[in-house]
Amino acid sequence: ASTSADSYVLFWPLSAGKTDGDSLYSLKLFKEQILGFLVFGDMKKADYAVELGTKRTLEAEKLIKIGKNNLAVKTLKRADDELLSAYDNVKNASTKGKVSSDQIRRDRLINIKKLIDFLKPASPQETQTELDSVKNRADSLLRDFLP
Repeated sequence: ASTSADSYVLFWPLSAGKTDGDSLYSLKLFKEQILGFLVFGDMKKADYAVELGTKRTLEAEKLIKIGKNNLAVKTLKRADDELLSAYDNVKNASTKGKVSSDQIRRDRLINIKKLIDFLKPASPQETQTELDSVKNRADSLLRDFLP
């Protein structure tokens, strides 16, 4: 078994695409926000937030690889925010007794953790805190609601 974490394999068909600093990146975020308004139900909202958190993590990976660490940190903070939003939505579903793990992509959360474990040793110091934070957020979702 390979010890590397190939983000293409782990997250296909998701990829980084445009990243912070690219023209039209803000348009990408805006489009995602609009689509988010069209998602109803706590578990569906949580799943969409996990998807966005995954995209941000992939973007951060790309930014780290090209040495744009300040943008990577910003992007990881966005990933963390998305996963916090996912957590809050699952928590809401839980209080209503409506958590169903088949409505959320647990594999993405698991793969975020794998990717971060792979990225961390080669990542610059200034990204370490945010990488840990995103991993811990994915971990808490899995631990608290989606065992």
